[in-house]
Amino acid sequence: MPEFLIRAAKVSDARAIAEVNVAAWRESYGAIMPAEYLAALDVDEWELGWRRKLAGDAGLEVLLVSQGAGEPAGFAAFGPPRSERLAAAGYSGEFHAIYLLRSIQRRGAGRALMGRMSKSLLERGVTKAGAWVFRGNPPARRFYERLGGQEIGLEGVLALAGVEYPDLVYAWPDLAALEAQCRLRIS
Repeated sequence: MPEFLIRAAKVSDARAIAEVNVAAWRESYGAIMPAEYLAALDVDEWELGWRRKLAGDAGLEVLLVSQGAGEPAGFAAFGPPRSERLAAAGYSGEFHAIYLLRSIQRRGAGRALMGRMSKSLLERGVTKAGAWVFRGNPPARRFYERLGGQEIGLEGVLALAGVEYPDLVYAWPDLAALEAQCRLRIS
């Protein structure tokens, strides 16, 4: 099994996060979003967004993952729910994002990130969390389902460049069980 290095992101990691974020969107959303939209994604703009989030969002935590000592190849962001609807449903935590480059997908990095996020949320006293996912993204949905995520009937629409993308929530009512399921040796 490959070894992954997972560490907390710093503001100085904003560029690396943006590069992974844009590359992962292009790799993962080609069947969902127009090629022109994905081609036009600007790493510089995304870097500014991530810099702001890392510097100013007190509840947000971001983890970077790399294989061994290599460059970052994925990240995850989590914290309090961004959606009032998710909070109203009793979920005080949210997995905001989890993106991996194709080169490390299906090798344990996603599971390791979910485990670390769950552990950190549990340490904050959060016992239930959810994640929004595009309805038209079967690989992400299967990933969450394999980890025990359940649809809870919360649905929405994310509008990007004038196009609406239906999304829905997968939730974990017992983060301790998710953390235990995801536990891996991380160096």
